[in-house]
Amino acid sequence: MLRLKEVPWNAFTAFGRARNLFVLCLLLAPILACESVSLDETAQKFESEGHWDQALEAWTRWEPDSFCGTCLDSLYGEREYHLGICLERIGYHTEAKERYWNAMSTLQTEEASECARQLLKLHEATGTTEELREKLSSLSETAQGWKPYEWLIQQLR
Repeated sequence: MLRLKEVPWNAFTAFGRARNLFVLCLLLAPILACESVSLDETAQKFESEGHWDQALEAWTRWEPDSFCGTCLDSLYGEREYHLGICLERIGYHTEAKERYWNAMSTLQTEEASECARQLLKLHEATGTTEELREKLSSLSETAQGWKPYEWLIQQLR
């Protein structure tokens, strides 16, 4: 059995430092996350003001962060959705279609339906509805039954 007198004094000091560092990380985590939150808010502000290039840059730089995997997927979907909006407004329709498709597959909100509407609108405007039809037909039957995909399939009939 190890006795307290036999443990070197610096073992407690190292443990104390590790504990203090851990506590410091816990205390600083919300502060360090502020950059992510403020970048998200900055992107939304640029977007609401119609500064599409700046909004695109801010959304591109924003890295969603969450301890919850489901929430993280949703945040990435939100980012893809807003990147699609910016790219569409700037005139990069091919890239916008990709972002809307990515967002639609991860979002579980009304934004997923909005992505479907925007996707259809862009494909109709660029004359590529057949490409969208093929992409939808390659999905599994289960996926095709999901509301945004199902809506797109009905619209393309």
